[in-house]
Amino acid sequence: MVFKFFPEILPEINFGEILSLINYIVFAILAIIYFHHNLFLILSIFFKKKKYQEASTNHFYAFIISARNEEKVIGNLIDSIKAQDYPADLYKIYVIADNCTDNTASIAKEKGANVIERFNTELIGKSYALDEVLKYAINDEERVEAFIVFDADNLVDKSFTKEMNKAFDEGYKIATSFRNSKNYGSTWVASGAGMTFFRECRVMHRMRSRFKMTTYVSGTGFMVSKDIIEENGGWVNHLLIEDVEFSIDEYLKGYKVAYVADAIMYDEHPESFKDSWRQRMRWCKGNHQCFKKFHFKLFKNGIKHPSYSNIDLYAHTFPASILSVGWLGFVLPLSYGIYALVANVSFQKYFEAAVRPLIDSLIFCVAYTILVAIIVSVLCWKDIKAKQIKKIWHIFTFPLYAISYLLISFISIFVKVQWKPIKHIEDIKIEDIK
Repeated sequence: MVFKFFPEILPEINFGEILSLINYIVFAILAIIYFHHNLFLILSIFFKKKKYQEASTNHFYAFIISARNEEKVIGNLIDSIKAQDYPADLYKIYVIADNCTDNTASIAKEKGANVIERFNTELIGKSYALDEVLKYAINDEERVEAFIVFDADNLVDKSFTKEMNKAFDEGYKIATSFRNSKNYGSTWVASGAGMTFFRECRVMHRMRSRFKMTTYVSGTGFMVSKDIIEENGGWVNHLLIEDVEFSIDEYLKGYKVAYVADAIMYDEHPESFKDSWRQRMRWCKGNHQCFKKFHFKLFKNGIKHPSYSNIDLYAHTFPASILSVGWLGFVLPLSYGIYALVANVSFQKYFEAAVRPLIDSLIFCVAYTILVAIIVSVLCWKDIKAKQIKKIWHIFTFPLYAISYLLISFISIFVKVQWKPIKHIEDIKIEDIK
């Protein structure tokens, strides 16, 4: 009786129009949330970077490096720090060798760093290592006014500290830097990560700073005042993306994260898709954790203190993959498929209603990400350290990286993810980049 009833009633309901309406709603939500991303992309073509005044005082900094089995790269980073165009008596270098089984600690000591060896298999991850080394540095050196945090695979431009010092001297308690790539031209995977961070720095960070909005710390190459660390009682952010968690936490307390475009550091990106998948899976899972932790707090803060930064940070953690991949890739074809079977809908109608939107969306994503890659590549052409042919080629490989990011984000919702170190292998010195 039930199955008899369905074919009689369902054709009277224009299910295709209902699904089409939901499609429009989904796209409208995404368009509203990310409207400013597209606006920033256009405006970044015309807006110059924010310049900071020359500092009246050279402040004392502690360089903090968390390293786990990084014997191939740790020495190059320390060398680039010691080559800074900044008084050598106004900084100290601290390396925490976190559960290392190689020569990371001994190499760091030979290079003149203060080394703390940590062996803890229960509290695993960079955030716990940071907490330990920051507390150690505060007790070890009373002159420290702020910390500059790096990963072991980074390299530092010689004017990095001088430029960060300008922002700190101007009163900013937290600041992030321009994140360049050491190995952009190595593989399409590394270039995809590089392009992502070029866009983040050259477009998003820059425009936030021009509109006096807060931005966020992105992994590494950031400065934070000792006052904030002491106020928090150490490094207390332990989600899978502790950097974004820290940034939102401090924003809700009233601090802004500044962007210093002339403070340049170089990062090594995973070159294999397997390593990239693992890294991005952690980032995406951490993003979902941040959304769960902060969505209500940001909404509440936005009511009390209206600011576009609330919307921006909300958009940054918003699980867009649920609407895009979840709806177009799973819910839409499955729901319409069930309807098509029950109501004897033709395959052509099913294709137009459930499959065509997915194909059109993929075509749009490819075209859009190529456009983004073209604009960002032109804006950052001189900054990209790769042969010209590779700069051009990786414009067209970027959509594969970007679309796989959406898929990873969606999958990460349903799986358990733990922090795991990414192996760094590129023996590149700062002189090689220049």
